[in-house]
Amino acid sequence: MEKGSQKAAKLLLALGKENASNILQHLDEKYIEKLAVEIAEISVINAEEKETLLKEFRDTLKKAQMESTGGKDTAIAWLEKTLGKEKSQKYIDKIEKSKVHDYFKKLSDYPPEDLAHILSSELPQTAAIVLSQLKPPYAAAVIKEFEREYAAKVSYRIAKSTDVLPEVLYAVYKSLKKKLETFSEDKFYEIDGENRLAEILKYVDSEKEETILESIRSEDDSMAERIRSQLFTFADIINLEQKEVRVLMERLSSYEIWAKALKGAGEPLRRHILSSISINRSADIIDEMDRLDRIPLSEVETARNTVIDTIHDLESENRIVLRKDDYVR
Repeated sequence: MEKGSQKAAKLLLALGKENASNILQHLDEKYIEKLAVEIAEISVINAEEKETLLKEFRDTLKKAQMESTGGKDTAIAWLEKTLGKEKSQKYIDKIEKSKVHDYFKKLSDYPPEDLAHILSSELPQTAAIVLSQLKPPYAAAVIKEFEREYAAKVSYRIAKSTDVLPEVLYAVYKSLKKKLETFSEDKFYEIDGENRLAEILKYVDSEKEETILESIRSEDDSMAERIRSQLFTFADIINLEQKEVRVLMERLSSYEIWAKALKGAGEPLRRHILSSISINRSADIIDEMDRLDRIPLSEVETARNTVIDTIHDLESENRIVLRKDDYVR
């Protein structure tokens, strides 16, 4: 059965802000507070219910909208109009605190890693209070971002948690919300500069590319080599002409190196390389691959790097041209 205060709150909504404000001025503060909380809980009054209320209390509202909406903002607006901004603040605070559980749900709009970043600087018990108010899947995603030791402490605090006063929850929420907003505004996204430059250099001519790499090498030789290694990968050998593959094989003739480098390579690449050389040499490499069976990935990478280094040497001698995808450098 509907409580009297609930019905009164709906009537105030049906009457509209001005009429409701006049009525509230004649009520005591405790009842105003009670009505404000009830109004905040109401989302909408349909037209039929509104008409019934108005008829029951013998009032007519010809210019009313078909629906009267409630909610927190409506309750706050009415309180401020009736009591004034300063006097109504204590009631507004109570409304905020009564809705605090709903506020915590809004935290899930932020990426879990953002909330985890903020909570990591808080005491474990504070993080436990926050996570205990969130839906389990989202809370789990946040915990996953914590360092192992901190995650364990927070989880223990959650397991031991008991009831928390609304005032405490509200204070935690307000502090956390402010930090999240600031963090979201100031957050920078990581960029892999070396990889980005390598992607750009793929679209410049060989002379300009070499000039840039030499300039980088004068500052940081290892960085220049890392960038160069991304400009032409082992998989890009498929873009070499068959005669260039044969030139490469002449310079790097070790069957063992080629057998290791081709381990795990895609069938199109393997076919392109082996079909570019003589049947006997191709057979020898295949035999060596069968003989090697399983080898560590590190050995495969070392062999492929040897092939790439040889390709760069041949390019510098103008004996091969490095082609990538749909463009030629």
